[in-house]
Amino acid sequence: ISSEGEGEIEGTLNFIGASTRVNALNSKFRLPDERIQFAGNRVVFDGFHVLDSLNNNLDINGYVEIDNDWKVYTNLDIRSSGLQVMQTSGDDNESFYGDIYLDSRISIVGPVKKPVIKGNLLLARGSEIYYRYKEDLSLSESAKYVSFVGATQEKSQVTQFKTNHHK
Repeated sequence: ISSEGEGEIEGTLNFIGASTRVNALNSKFRLPDERIQFAGNRVVFDGFHVLDSLNNNLDINGYVEIDNDWKVYTNLDIRSSGLQVMQTSGDDNESFYGDIYLDSRISIVGPVKKPVIKGNLLLARGSEIYYRYKEDLSLSESAKYVSFVGATQEKSQVTQFKTNHHK
């Protein structure tokens, strides 16, 4: 990478065997042999591929441009087919877990402060999402009855059970 003249940058940033993991989603992504080009005032993504742990592609084409006033503009096309973005179990997070695969066609154009984002983002075949609703139950005791009350219900339903508790 080099810079000459009025802040324009020329060169290439190479990724060879790079990888990252998103811990909260238990997702792993690789950049086996990819590059980002710097051309003038643009950061260019030309057939930039990100692979998930199953070798499914996320493809990025386009550029990010910085003008002389440091305003940033984008013209990016992002596509995926069956990209695994989450692979968690109930042991990782008992409230929300599963496998999520995405098919996407997304276009991001314009200034980054107010971009125009168009596209489709769909759950792909094989996606399984689990959400475990946890109701906040409070326990109260009066005389010989134990009452379980759901605190989040609009109309509280009280179930009473007789106990052998003597005072």
